[in-house]
Amino acid sequence: MKNVKILIVDDNDDIRTACNAALKTEGYSISQASSGEIAVKLIEQFKYDLVLTDYSMGEVSGLYVLKKAKMVDKECEVIMMTAFASQDLARQVLKEYTGTSFICKPIKIDELRKAVKYCIERRSTKIQIEHTRGIVKGMQDKKDQ
Repeated sequence: MKNVKILIVDDNDDIRTACNAALKTEGYSISQASSGEIAVKLIEQFKYDLVLTDYSMGEVSGLYVLKKAKMVDKECEVIMMTAFASQDLARQVLKEYTGTSFICKPIKIDELRKAVKYCIERRSTKIQIEHTRGIVKGMQDKKDQ
């Protein structure tokens, strides 16, 4: 888990600190951003395996952070944290962006750890599948020559 890089984005210091403490004990490498603006800059500079972001923040929302993370790396997993979960929002986001999950606030640490573990495993599986597809395609291309 030491290689797994997570960005925690929330304008609430207490939530960021709690998530950081909970995930650091699992061995993840953690970065933090106190706003969507800072998160976007970090996402443009560094590669993250998972972004854990609040939905409702200042000028740059968690939805924009999600979009930016997926533009930079389509395999990046994103967990959206929200106190205002609605089925319509969840449906819209899940339909448009694969590799996205939701956690409702207040956050339960055990649920957070399980969600993060699940997302990291999902990302790893997707990457392995893409790698295998590349090998198979290379073998087919050689065979066709």
